[in-house]
Amino acid sequence: MFETGIVGDRSAQAGAVGSPVTPAGTAQLTGDAPLTGQERMDIEDEAAARLSAMVPGAELAQLVEELLAGLLTPATEAGTEGDATAALFNGVTDPGEQALLEAAASHTLVTEPAATGLAVEPAAGDGGKDAMALAASLGAVVLSELVAATGRLAAWAQWAHALTAALLARTPEMSTYPDSWGPDGRAAHRLPAEHARFNTACEIACRLGLTRTGASRLLDRGQALLDPALAPTERLHRVGLLDQSKTALIARRLNDAEPPVARAVQERVLPRASHRTTAQLARDLDKALAALDPDGSSTRRRHNAASRHVTRPREAGEGVHSMRLVMPTMDAFLLDATLDTIAASARATGDMRSTGQLRADALVAMSLHTLRTGQQQAFKQNHPHTSPAPHASKSPPAGSCSRAGQGSCVGGSV
Repeated sequence: MFETGIVGDRSAQAGAVGSPVTPAGTAQLTGDAPLTGQERMDIEDEAAARLSAMVPGAELAQLVEELLAGLLTPATEAGTEGDATAALFNGVTDPGEQALLEAAASHTLVTEPAATGLAVEPAAGDGGKDAMALAASLGAVVLSELVAATGRLAAWAQWAHALTAALLARTPEMSTYPDSWGPDGRAAHRLPAEHARFNTACEIACRLGLTRTGASRLLDRGQALLDPALAPTERLHRVGLLDQSKTALIARRLNDAEPPVARAVQERVLPRASHRTTAQLARDLDKALAALDPDGSSTRRRHNAASRHVTRPREAGEGVHSMRLVMPTMDAFLLDATLDTIAASARATGDMRSTGQLRADALVAMSLHTLRTGQQQAFKQNHPHTSPAPHASKSPPAGSCSRAGQGSCVGGSV
């Protein structure tokens, strides 16, 4: 891929103007012939219209390659960057990865450090236009549609990615017991679905360098694409109108819904799903489920509340970790309001920490206070006749700020 560039003589491509591979007007926009303002607008509109209708696949990939290949130059012409890239991976022994690294090191991306804005000035040589300027000469309208087209192409790749993962789970190696082959060469005993899912997730995680959780999510999305009840979602994902995050969201929300309900919900939310953010689409799905299946609302709420959890710490930078909380709606708003109130009270006493810092410190202080209280109650139950130490001091209540301005908390103070 990217063996040919957009820089140079495009007369041969100009003959194919209007074809699916080369949208009408691309050659005119990047050529040297002068265009009036109205002519340029008409050509941009036509090219953008053709781009917006291109289905992800080989033709769109070829067009993207033609338009962007000129931004790559052979590494032998760019200096020693290619050799430096190859030297970084001298320890790679896999033949496939070695071939990919050789391809990566063979070309270098043309950059213009001085060009920080949207406008790109033509450079000397090559008819007064370099690769970057030639690409920019397509105009904002066409390049905006090209961004959308490459997004559809990426979504199509995500569709194929998930689908092949689901197909992997159905292979005998993933879904049968070891040494359980019959005399005719077929599998004699199949594994339970959960065992096959675990095997496949482990294989994907090892092959792609993912966590098993991430591999399981990829596999679940692929399994959802094979569900007839989610056929409309699968089709939009295949043509790039839904990316992997939106597809996975729809699959999760409709996982336990009856097929008629699932189809009705999709008919309501999918027409504008491509123009909604993931959060907006989640709200649309919840509203549609509540309207179309009101009897199942309480069941869904109980099921979702039962899945409440707090994730394990994950590195978020040197010296900090992140955690994610999933809890019932009212509990989440109550916790949010409580942390805001604690932070506001501390700020009112002159604490110089930011609101975000105070909210985080308050959460730790509340957890420590709960831990201490629980330990005291457990001790009293196991030693009912033991009195507390005579000089034991009472801990300050959770959320009180006894050390304003400090960035840590001990005991019950923020």
